[in-house]
Amino acid sequence: GRASAVNMPGASNEGWGTAYGSIQSPGNDPYIITVGATKQLVRNRGNSHSNGNGNGNGKNATDVIATYSSRGPSRLDFVLKPDIIAPGNQVISVVAKNSALFYFNGGTNQIPLSCYLSKGGTADPSNAYFRLSGTSMASPVVAGAAALLLQANPNLSPDTVKARLMASADKWLDPDGNADPLTYGAGYLDIPAALASTVTPTQYALSPQLTISATGDILVNTSLTVWGSKALSGVSILYGSKALSGVNTLYGSSVWSDKAICDSASPTVDLSNVAINGE
Repeated sequence: GRASAVNMPGASNEGWGTAYGSIQSPGNDPYIITVGATKQLVRNRGNSHSNGNGNGNGKNATDVIATYSSRGPSRLDFVLKPDIIAPGNQVISVVAKNSALFYFNGGTNQIPLSCYLSKGGTADPSNAYFRLSGTSMASPVVAGAAALLLQANPNLSPDTVKARLMASADKWLDPDGNADPLTYGAGYLDIPAALASTVTPTQYALSPQLTISATGDILVNTSLTVWGSKALSGVSILYGSKALSGVNTLYGSSVWSDKAICDSASPTVDLSNVAINGE
């Protein structure tokens, strides 16, 4: 999602610039669930204030999109991605001992025992857990949500799982109150809402294809996807009404002039330090 390796004060995306069109294989597959990453902006989870993304409902009041989270549409084939966003910053998980990541960066991403031992903890690093940031950490959160849906109802199809996760997601807006599905997808993962959802698609839950008209309007092709069917009352249920209203308001025509989409070269931003230390 970063367009530059150098922070430029005043630039978008917290100074890093925004690399729209930076989602590539395998995240460009319209059948799969492509996940963007969020980070915790404020440590105090008890406040109920706006998260800077316009929802102001206190549900995710301290989460914002991570600067490194890739933005859609997918390169070259212009599929509307990501599908959903979930926590992916500074996530502590199990480590594959003696792997490349185990020793990467001098083992600085290993977690001190004091972090999870209530008594007798030391500053010595653990050989069982470590910390990473990225969409690679957000994707397992959504995979876990899918597992919970299947545990509750083992007969759900993959398309129903995808549809329920997306339709029930908490809709996000940018700090100016505008919808940006190229950044937030269908919104922030809401597991209780997904478990309560009864959405049942009647065809493949493909991520929609985007096109641009001769007049510069950005259009969503819903003819081949469940999002345009009566079962879901139109695509706006996924991305919010603001995302599909007016001329040139879906994502803004500037997305289509972004060189990240048109150039053959991929953005080359070194994110190794971000992956280890987070934001």
